[in-house]
Formats: sequence, structure tokens, C-alpha cells
Amino acid sequence: MRLAASAMATTEPADADGQRGVVINTSSVAGIEGQTGQIAYSASKGGIIGMTVPAARDLAAIGVRVNTICPGIIDTPIYGAGAAAEEFKAKLAAPIVFPKRMGRPAEFAQLVRTLIENDYLNAEVIRFDGGVRFQPKLTVQLTGANGPGERPFLSAKYHTGTHGDPPVTGPANPGRRSG
Repeated sequence: MRLAASAMATTEPADADGQRGVVINTSSVAGIEGQTGQIAYSASKGGIIGMTVPAARDLAAIGVRVNTICPGIIDTPIYGAGAAAEEFKAKLAAPIVFPKRMGRPAEFAQLVRTLIENDYLNAEVIRFDGGVRFQPKLTVQLTGANGPGERPFLSAKYHTGTHGDPPVTGPANPGRRSG
């Protein structure tokens, strides 16, 4: 962003408002509501979201707008092809509110174009996710006691993401028993 803004600052304003350009960052809905097991990923995407407003304020001095798009599940080649891939994608799309499908790259490109063409859109973080709200993917269950007189303790099974990662199993409170 720093290098692009420096280059934009050297150009002549494009209009009477003094506009020289726009920066469009891509984050993720995980930066807004990360799932269990996504601490690092969610934090990195949240950092992009968090710099949107201050960057827009800083770059306003040179006539540059800053916006961020937070896509949900977009149908890209990363999911592969064939029957198994289609079955997996159908599971990913199931919680999407409407339309009941994954987003399309052309729709993402259309949003980018809108952000470029609409001069009044600035300092915005836009969810692009068909209304999906991801659940934390956490199931908690009681596990049997280790010996006579011991109480059962909580354990959790959680899924680390929505992209086919293997499930991870571990205690809900490591080293501590519930009372």
C-alpha cells in the first residue's frame, strides 16, 4: 500500500475533488468472525480490516481512497474439479443465506469495479459472502473419568477451517477438570 500510494501521489489529480486513486484490500469474513482454530488467520485478516479507516484518513491528504472487501466462500480452482469437489463445494455452500451457492470470481471483480468507479465509497469494509455467518465448529462432550472417584471432564472436537482441513481433537481446558 505504501509503495502504491507513493506512486499515486506523484500523479495529477483525476478530477475536481483531487482524487488520485483507490486502494482496495482483500481480507476475509474470517477477519470479522473467525472460526475455532483460525486464530492466526483471523488475526491477520482482522489486521487488514483494522487498517482500512486509518489508511483512508492518512491517504486522504493525497486524494487516495481505501476500501476493503471481505469475501466469504468464492468458487475458485482451489477446490478442484470432479464429483468429489462438487460434493465438497455443496457442503461449503449449504450455510449461505442467498443465493444458495458460492460466490463467483466475476462477482468479486464487479465489486472491485464498483469500488473504483464510485468516488464516494471510502474507508469501507464490505462483506461479500451471500449472508453466510460461520459457526465456531465446536462440539463439547463429557468424557469418562480416569479412575474411581474421579469426575468426568470436558473435551472438545473442533474443525480448524472450512477448506477441508482435518479435524483436530483436544481437551477444552488442558490440564484442568470441570467441576
